[in-house]
This record gives sequence, structure tokens and C-alpha cells, in this order.
Amino acid sequence: MSMNTAPPRGQVPLPGCRGFRSLLAWAVLWGTVLPLHVVSGQCALPSGLQGRWLRASDGLAVTLTSSGLEGHLLTVGSTSYDRFVCAASNGADVFVFRLENEVDGMIGKVMGFFCWNLKKVTASTYLLYQLTPIATEGSFANDRAVAGQKESVPPLTDVCLTEPASLHPTLLLTLPSDAADVGADTIKMAGQQCPPEVFATYTYTKDGTGCTGTDSRLDFCEDRETARVNYTACDVRVLFSESGNLSCAASFTLAGTVFILLVNHDDSVDNTNYFRVVCLKMERDGESEKAVVYPRDCTATTGSHSLALSRTSRCLSPLLMCSPPNSPSPVIFLSPNILPCYRDNDTEKYEGLVRRAHFQNRL
Repeated sequence: MSMNTAPPRGQVPLPGCRGFRSLLAWAVLWGTVLPLHVVSGQCALPSGLQGRWLRASDGLAVTLTSSGLEGHLLTVGSTSYDRFVCAASNGADVFVFRLENEVDGMIGKVMGFFCWNLKKVTASTYLLYQLTPIATEGSFANDRAVAGQKESVPPLTDVCLTEPASLHPTLLLTLPSDAADVGADTIKMAGQQCPPEVFATYTYTKDGTGCTGTDSRLDFCEDRETARVNYTACDVRVLFSESGNLSCAASFTLAGTVFILLVNHDDSVDNTNYFRVVCLKMERDGESEKAVVYPRDCTATTGSHSLALSRTSRCLSPLLMCSPPNSPSPVIFLSPNILPCYRDNDTEKYEGLVRRAHFQNRL
């Protein structure tokens, strides 16, 4: 069959040489080989993705079902549409969605397609990469979609045009049924280890004037998953958090810059002064450090503030402290992976309490 021969109805045509190289590079990046033929109308989302999610980028509640998506908005002219069908998948974590029905476009009926990469972080959090660039013209101008026909899914290389490594992801957080905000269980489950670049405590100055000198404290050393602000030292609110207590949910690096997505532990947020998800962009210029703080995620174009940072201490590696029964003092090991606990002579095993101790060392 020549490269110009049409494929069977509903199947993606085999890309040309250039498209194949692009697809192969994209596949290697994610450690998986993507199928080159995807069948329309037979896309099924895994059970772990099904449910309601809070999308950090805009605060919308989106619902993923076994076969589609609701709540995401795609605008054509002056009309927005929010129901989509899963049209194709790479069999893992990349999904092409299409409008539920054809709509009136600039030159007649049109079908819109867009591509999402959903990377699992925990059972309650996913990173969403929108792989379809913003259209500059046509029926879907200024939106992330490409035009096509309902009967034939475009090739992945036509819809998923951007490599994830070059994108800012946003965060999806599990939403309880009919709730507008996430619950305490989701916040608790979202916590992940912060990137080692911020294993320290800091003083800071907000936007050049707030919390100057030593009257401030930002601490990443408590358990290496938490960013905690001491508002007793300085009551100027930072990180868009009333409580000053946030968890690292995910981090990524773009062009050598570290970004951290944080989940705010506040009981409630107003999405004006306080937000459920916050993003830190960590910048360094020689010995100077700065965090640019964005509401929701690091694609926000307004409302950010900056913190000029000064390190006051660094976090040391955690130790395991084993408390054997009837022992007045714990036995401390340098490795955090020795379980269960043993005496120094490694002959007697203790089934006692095992707990982590995190220490700090002055710089």
C-alpha cells in the first residue's frame, strides 16, 4: 500500500517519515511506544481517572467518564460546548477528545478535537498537559483544538502537537460529588516530597517591602512535603494561603527552572486572595534566590507576587529513630531504609515504634 492510500475507516493513517520521527521522539520521552493506529469510538478511560476533578488552571470542575469528558469548555464563535467523547488513545495516558456533535463553524459544520496527557501523581492528583496548541485562526481560533471530521480521528501527530517536556502542566484534584472544592482527604493524599532544590528554611521579602529582614520564615524542612509560613514572625499573607500551610503536590523543570505546585490546606478559599492550588517558580541569579508565586498554576498572567529569599538553614537527610520496648533511648541509624530496627550488634530485632526524625543544620 502506498503512503497516499486511505486507511480503513476510523483508523489513523501511518505518518510520513518526518511525522514518524516526531512521534517516536515523543514516545521515547514518555518511556512508551505509542500505537500508530488508533480506532475511533473505542477509547476507554481507566477507572482511576473516572470521576470529578478540580482543574487548578481555571477552578472548573471537570468530569471524566469511561468514554468522555464533561465540564471543559470549547468555544466556537459565541457559543461554548462542554461535552466531549474520547475518540482515541495511546493505550496509556494520552487521550484525544472530540465534540459530542458537529457544530456550526466558519464554513459549515465542523468537529473539534484536542489532546490531553494525564500523568498520575497520586490516586487523588494528576498532572494535565494540554498537547494541542492554541489555534490562531479558523473555527477554533484562540482555543486549543483542531478541526476535523466526525467519522475520522486525525492522526495523533496532528492533534498532539506539543511535547509534554516543553509545557506547563496544571493539576487535577479529586472533587467529592456535587462539591465546589476538594475535601480534607484529597488535601492529605496530595502531599509529595518537595524538590531537593528547596530543602531549606528561608527568610523573605515580599515584593520588595513586606516582611523585611529576619521577621519572616518559610520552612520546607518540617517533613519535606510541607511548605509552612510563620505568620507570627510576619503577618503579611504570602503563597495565597490564610493558614500558611501547604503541601508540595508536584514539581517539574522547564529550561532549567524549577516549578512547584502546592496544595493549600486552608479550610476554604475565596479564589480572590486565597487559592486551593499555588505555583512557585524558583529563580536563582548567582547567590540570590527568588520565588515568583502564582495563583492556581504558573500559567497565570496576573496576580503573582515575588519573594526575595535568604536561606537560614538547610535540611539534613532524615534518620530513622527506632524506639525498642523498655529502652530509655532510641537507636539511630543513618539509613532511612533499615526496617525493622536492630541493635548496634545487629543480633536482636525490635518490633517497637519506628518514626522519622528530620534535622536541620545551620549554614
